Amino acid sequence: MKKRIVLCLLALALLSVMTGCGKKKDADPLTVTLWHVYGGEVDSPLNGLIEQFNSTIGAEQNIRVKVELVSNSGSIHKSVLAAANSDPGAPSLPDMFVSYPKTVLALPDQDMIVDYRDYFSPEELGTFIPAFMEEGQIGGRQAILPLAKSTEVLFVNRTLFDRWAAPSGASYDDLTTWEGIYALAERYAADTGKCFLVNDYHFNYFQVGVESLGENFFQNDGVRFGPAFERAWEPYAHAALEGGVWLQDGYATESLRTGDTIVSVASSASVLYYSDTVTYPDNTSEQVSITSMPYPVFDGGEKLVMQRGVGMCTTKSTPEREKACSRSQYGAAAAVASIFFEPGGWVTFEWWYEEDNGAYQEVYEGDWSLQDDMLGLRMTRTGGERFREGERAVEITGVFPVQIPMGFEDFPILNIAEGVNGELLPIQVPPSTLIYFLPAMG
Repeated sequence: MKKRIVLCLLALALLSVMTGCGKKKDADPLTVTLWHVYGGEVDSPLNGLIEQFNSTIGAEQNIRVKVELVSNSGSIHKSVLAAANSDPGAPSLPDMFVSYPKTVLALPDQDMIVDYRDYFSPEELGTFIPAFMEEGQIGGRQAILPLAKSTEVLFVNRTLFDRWAAPSGASYDDLTTWEGIYALAERYAADTGKCFLVNDYHFNYFQVGVESLGENFFQNDGVRFGPAFERAWEPYAHAALEGGVWLQDGYATESLRTGDTIVSVASSASVLYYSDTVTYPDNTSEQVSITSMPYPVFDGGEKLVMQRGVGMCTTKSTPEREKACSRSQYGAAAAVASIFFEPGGWVTFEWWYEEDNGAYQEVYEGDWSLQDDMLGLRMTRTGGERFREGERAVEITGVFPVQIPMGFEDFPILNIAEGVNGELLPIQVPPSTLIYFLPAMG
């Protein structure tokens, strides 16, 4: 289920192509090509969803999505530049490709890429997280649409942490600051002989840490090794020398799966690769609970976190092709709904979708419940362009995974409260809180 949370963004984009973007069925299909990074294996979930689109909505609208390349972001960067520069043997640019800003900046002509402001209103673009949109603004143009973004968070093996915390007196409050984390790392290494913390992005730790302490990380063409860098370096190095920080190769998820570490700093998207089973070197295993917390800060430092993930670019071609690509990508934003939680379990739910050459808003009201990462809804339509007084009740019911933009103060993080016996209570949400979530398909 969790795998859908990340893949659903692009899947919904592909499954939400406007009717008006298609052609009449007696014409050849409008084929739009795509280069992406979501699973290089043959049975990539996204590729399966694209096949589903082509055989259903795509067939009805006479639109076909063709995946020409599935690779990693580095390889796609090289392939895009080779195509843009017409290198010998290079393929043609696709209609859509995933991209970091560095790819667009390296193009021989940035006008090769569509400016999404030519296709979307300020209100439509305003549905995206502003910080994600800003990263995709290059040369005064919205060159990248942030469809698959993430940030960095702290993952904790709650089972093993609680087991050690009971006799040691360690607290989850200690995990909110870097000073607290490194102090725990040294104590954990002394008690267990194992590493406590693994960080996927050591460079990001130093860059974000130094900037959060009010100093520039870079100076001229190199790193500025000032007082803030020293403050970030000393506890990190000391905890590593004491054996509390994992410095071996591999991703952070790997050492958590073997119990070699119990706390990791990684991309929020890496939740796909965490496991609820730990397998130890002696081949024994146990079920565990993995939870997430906000990115730590230094005492007295600013709350700051690195944004990660790629966006989508559309290559300039013809108005018809550009519109088909652009509007299909906006399906991801239209699928993002806003929920206003009110006291007593009451909820007002608004969402947007595109159909029959138009964009529509619907308003539902009803009851909500939220536990772990699952949102339960039972609501009836009460407003919107298609609502009519006295209409037969249109209902939304079901349970959906919740995707929350973590690490941004403008968007709340839902914390799990701990019960008297350690059990997880329903997530507590302040009244009138606005969050964004993405319902899974199917």
